Amino acid sequence: MEFSNKTANLSGSSIRDTFKALANNKIISFAGGMPSSAFYPADEFASIAQNILNTNPAKALNYGITEGYAPLIEKIRNRATEQNILDNTSENQDSPQILVTSGGQQAINLTAMILLNEGDGVVVENPSFLGALNAFRSFGANLYGVPMQNAGMDIEALEKTLTTNKNIKFIYVIPTFQNPMGVTTSLQKRKQIIDLAYKFNVYILEDNPYGDLKFNPSTPSLPTIMQLEREAQNRGNVIYTGSFSKILSPGLRVGYAIAPREIIDKMTVCKQVQDVHTPLIPQMIVNDYIENFDLNKHISKCNAHYSKQCSHMLNCIDRLFPKNSGIKATKPDGGLFLWCYGGKKDSATLAKEALDLGVCIVSGNGFLPNSTDSTSSFRLNFSASPLDKIEEGIGILSKIVG
Repeated sequence: MEFSNKTANLSGSSIRDTFKALANNKIISFAGGMPSSAFYPADEFASIAQNILNTNPAKALNYGITEGYAPLIEKIRNRATEQNILDNTSENQDSPQILVTSGGQQAINLTAMILLNEGDGVVVENPSFLGALNAFRSFGANLYGVPMQNAGMDIEALEKTLTTNKNIKFIYVIPTFQNPMGVTTSLQKRKQIIDLAYKFNVYILEDNPYGDLKFNPSTPSLPTIMQLEREAQNRGNVIYTGSFSKILSPGLRVGYAIAPREIIDKMTVCKQVQDVHTPLIPQMIVNDYIENFDLNKHISKCNAHYSKQCSHMLNCIDRLFPKNSGIKATKPDGGLFLWCYGGKKDSATLAKEALDLGVCIVSGNGFLPNSTDSTSSFRLNFSASPLDKIEEGIGILSKIVG
């Protein structure tokens, strides 16, 4: 079979592939990016869905408008205003607009679709979210990886990359509890990224699916890049993506994009081609949950759980991994992941050996701009496994990481 040039070199997500192995319920999985299923509000969703289908079936089961379910858009706008992502001025022609998408992944894909021609460049964190990397690759983009440091991108390397490569359309960044490393970009670096985007006239795609998942509620949240850009010059260089997947349910596939009107208008046209609209029932479920239940309280419960999970996994790594393995782990303040680095064994080999022993991890090479590069780094998810399984799984890994 001869496939199109844009898809011929795409390979499947290593994370999605691991889900096939998880059909065996004896596998301990540190692989996925799921929140804990114990916190899915299933009873509330069942009640909401039943009420929707009893009282408004014609609306729920019909076509919807591409932009999204209007009450949900209003709630997204209100929440973004509360979090200072948007300001509290009345909506006008120049205000950022909102598009409801089929998960955050579609918002990323639509950004690539409207901005990239074949051969254009995208600056990405190295390592970065493999779903986004594959989206950019599917449009024939050249990926320019900028090394990650403890507080975000290496800014000197970012400026050099932008100076050297004149084909770059946007910078893709996950500034808060980054996937796969769990690190958070500092306030200073956020401002520097904005300054460089202005200087080189490129967009910033700010992906923020994990921003609500903060372990310590008393620690102030850093302003988003969209907020900082608005407070600085409001030139409209930032496209912001968010999602309800990590705070409510990934299976509902409800995400959103916030961007200047002309960008959202073009994304809307492209979404019509892809799926017409995000299914209405999931949108209505999310809307009614926010309206009738305390979303912030729900998130706080999740975060208290994830904080314990993360601390326990780090403690197990410290206790059980051989000291001569050289492996260190990032220490995130939120999110769903930590990143193990500095080891001696190729992580693709390690992942295969681990799976044979009943533990799923994600090899680090899938997160690299050049996925054929080898690396000893690997990602661990701590949110989805109970404490005893974390201990057992890390114990198994400790026997093969050296």
